Amino acid sequence: MSDKALYHQEGFEAIKNEKTGEYEKLKPMLEEIETELEELEEKIEEEEAKGQGQQKDKQLIRSYKKQIREKNKEFRNEFEGTKIPNSYRAHSKTPYVTNKIDNLIDLKLLTKYREKTESQRNKILTDVYDITRYGALTLLTLDLQNSDKNSNDYNKILSYLLDGWLNYLPLGYKDHNNHYYYILKKLFQTSIDNKRDIVLSFISFLLQFHHVLDMNFSQLRSKMNLEIFDQIIKDNEFKTLFYKILEGDDPKYVIKFYSTLNESIKQEYKELIKYQFKLDIENHIDIIQSDILKFDNNNIQNYLTASFNLSMFMKGSTDLNKYAFISRDMVLTFDLKNRWEKIRNMNLSRYNIITIIKKCNRCNLIYPYSFEIEKESFDEIPCKYCKNNQ
Repeated sequence: MSDKALYHQEGFEAIKNEKTGEYEKLKPMLEEIETELEELEEKIEEEEAKGQGQQKDKQLIRSYKKQIREKNKEFRNEFEGTKIPNSYRAHSKTPYVTNKIDNLIDLKLLTKYREKTESQRNKILTDVYDITRYGALTLLTLDLQNSDKNSNDYNKILSYLLDGWLNYLPLGYKDHNNHYYYILKKLFQTSIDNKRDIVLSFISFLLQFHHVLDMNFSQLRSKMNLEIFDQIIKDNEFKTLFYKILEGDDPKYVIKFYSTLNESIKQEYKELIKYQFKLDIENHIDIIQSDILKFDNNNIQNYLTASFNLSMFMKGSTDLNKYAFISRDMVLTFDLKNRWEKIRNMNLSRYNIITIIKKCNRCNLIYPYSFEIEKESFDEIPCKYCKNNQ
């Protein structure tokens, strides 16, 4: 038979038998050839395999090949309805697979060894790849996203991920004098069961760095301080947990090697962490204000002032002048920012006070406020103007 003598006859694919001159259905022939090729492939692999371990590897490879053919959407769609034997489908996609592998290498998920090795089947020199630590952690992170958050497996994966990402950090950052690292580590380890958001924020931050040396600890510290502050103002239980770990008085949260330090050194590192925490939060507030002030707020301010005065008039107030000085504070202005900076500068030496911008949910006014973070609850701060507890 000639493979060029392919015709369509009476709705089915057929091939001309050159000896008889008759047309024969092609599908049964292809299926028979495909089966024979797969059986031959398996026999070759069995003959090449040496020992039980290698035989298991071969079976595993065949299983993976089958999974790719059946589950990969692009493979499945491309070969749906075709007569290409399974054994040749993967080979026909070699350029596609190579391109995908190159992309994974660019993303630092895979690494390629310089030296090649002989393939077991035909002894051709073949590239050897290995998954990077970053790649393994990224894959496990994706696995976490697909897991049920209420399952035990989710906590196990998250715990394993946390250990993996902590180990991923540069060794120099784990110096015993870098106290903040050990505070963070203890906070993460005690938050896995009930306060997962802080752990997930840590993992999310590290995912953006394809190489361990790309990250900077100051960036990590600043990012995590913002996340911790956000949790503190929303969750009093988290706030209690954070300060228990920081103070180190509760045996449940003691960091082992810190227990050998004298009290003066402990107090020194605690104050350093609190000062840096305060500075990171206030620096972020400063940046946010500057971003907002890029835009001209005069029209908004005038509109809100008029609306505020009208509402006061409708309520029967005749002395509108006394509201003029606060109506401007419905919108962030440089005047308000300057007042914030003055209060912040007055409290620079007080590590327990963070100068924030507070908005009242009742009267909608915004104002600078000296937030004593260890003693006050954010949602109980009384409004400077209407005295409403928020």
